[in-house]
Amino acid sequence: MEIVPIIFLAFALGSGLVLPFIFQGEFANIFCIIIAIALFSYFEFSVLQLTKKDSMTGLLNRHAYYSDISSDPKSITAIISIDMNGLKRINDNEGHAAGDEAIVTLASCFAKSIKSKQSGYRIGGDEFLIICWKTSEEEVLDVVEHIRKNVSQTKYSCSIGNSFNTSRDKSIDKMAKESDEMMYLEKEKYYAASGLRRS
Repeated sequence: MEIVPIIFLAFALGSGLVLPFIFQGEFANIFCIIIAIALFSYFEFSVLQLTKKDSMTGLLNRHAYYSDISSDPKSITAIISIDMNGLKRINDNEGHAAGDEAIVTLASCFAKSIKSKQSGYRIGGDEFLIICWKTSEEEVLDVVEHIRKNVSQTKYSCSIGNSFNTSRDKSIDKMAKESDEMMYLEKEKYYAASGLRRS
């Protein structure tokens, strides 16, 4: 969807710059109007994008998540829940700037892993979700594997859960709950194995 207004802007600007030299006359008089409309449209698009994106990570935000799951819920085939491990320890020992760096680093790992039929959201703090539209279970597991691989190349860790709507009869809330339960089970195992206190 983001490419549509950009194409429109390019077309409008191109028309405004080229066509006056071809047709001259009356068309030349509306050159400024075309440019103004194109710039206003792009400004409006930019403002809308700012309301949908998380300023720290560049991922979509909670508002965009609720908007997206309500627009076409039947096309959502999977939800992936992700939560960072040990953020409180990083904030306490290294400061909140280090915690922010960790969140941005992980968000970059998620962004590199998702494909065209998936969207990543920062729901809050160190909590993330990935929504998959018309995506097979194999593709969902492939995304999870890519996330694990990308995160393993950093000094950070996260817990991941997912829920796939095989029969297409699960509600979004049920999928989110199943995904969270799997993610929290993995988080419990991580803290039990590491001997660290859960944050």
